[in-house]
Amino acid sequence: MSTILPPPSLFFAARPSAINIQALEATKAYRIHHEDLETLYKTGAAAERVGRHVAEHQFIRRSVKELKLLSLTAKERYQHLFEEHPDIVSRIFVKNLSSYLGIHPERLSRIRRQPR
Repeated sequence: MSTILPPPSLFFAARPSAINIQALEATKAYRIHHEDLETLYKTGAAAERVGRHVAEHQFIRRSVKELKLLSLTAKERYQHLFEEHPDIVSRIFVKNLSSYLGIHPERLSRIRRQPR
């Protein structure tokens, strides 16, 4: 199961996201409206700390992914993902995996055929 969170910059700006996310497996997702989150933050410092930690975690995850997209080759991105999550790589369709990696499905198929 995965937890899906919107890009923090859009959520905290109370703006709709231009990104659509599709779960490929059973997923547990939580939803909170921006106004409700603001109300929760007003209940105390503990709620604000939790919110800050979640936002920081998401920022780091997105920054690492962006850095990999910019600095690694397609083959390196695939190898890194395969090393971290071999079970997921084997279950996901090539078109979904290639979209996540930022490459064309044909390129991913060629990479997967190459010996490691």
